[in-house]
Amino acid sequence: MDSSLRFHAVDPTAALAGDAVAPIIDRLRLAFPDAGDATVQRWETIELVDNGANLDRVVCATCSDDVDGWGELMDAAWDGEGFADLSIVTACCGTATTLDQLVYEWPLGFGRFSLDVHEPGTTWFTPHRPVP
Repeated sequence: MDSSLRFHAVDPTAALAGDAVAPIIDRLRLAFPDAGDATVQRWETIELVDNGANLDRVVCATCSDDVDGWGELMDAAWDGEGFADLSIVTACCGTATTLDQLVYEWPLGFGRFSLDVHEPGTTWFTPHRPVP
């Protein structure tokens, strides 16, 4: 079975300098020694960083209701080249928030880069797992 772990910055506007790529790949290989490969993708604009499948629900972080119309919110935020403004107001409780602050069941996020570990050799990962 093909599997991948995909990481992105908490701050969706954060960029990754070119000279940071090789050390990050080295750290990923240390953290996941059985992985098939580790890669970095970088974009000029903010992009959706998802796992390609398994998105079950999108939930409001304020009231925990399902976010109705998430697709329309995404369409409105897309400017044809990326996501320049992630700001939204939720219909459920009227909270002013951003698309990246919603709760995604199968996690995803937004960013200008992703770190991808292909065939990581593990079926679990916790955000607090130490990286050597």
